[in-house]
Amino acid sequence: MAGFNEDLLDAWLQLTLVIDNEKIVSGMPLNEILIYRYLYHHQAEDITATTLCQAIGMLKSQMNRTLQSMEEKGLIYRERSSLDKRQVYVFINHNSPLYQAMHTKALK
Repeated sequence: MAGFNEDLLDAWLQLTLVIDNEKIVSGMPLNEILIYRYLYHHQAEDITATTLCQAIGMLKSQMNRTLQSMEEKGLIYRERSSLDKRQVYVFINHNSPLYQAMHTKALK
């Protein structure tokens, strides 16, 4: 059942993106949810803001503002690559109760 709910939620998120909905649930804008879910599903990869822009279809300036907001809320954190100082990787904060609560509510 959880797998079906995840698939249904993914489809619904894509649909709401197409119709340009501003919020999926109160308190968390759609763009933040899309970013967080992308990071959640690609945890084994090194994700940069550029990667997120390409995957979600956001402008770089909008992505930077959204990532800053998410970092301030404790949803994500960023780390500079030790190999290439130009690269900054974005990671989800697994200890964020905000996303977990909204995710659980959305699945219901």
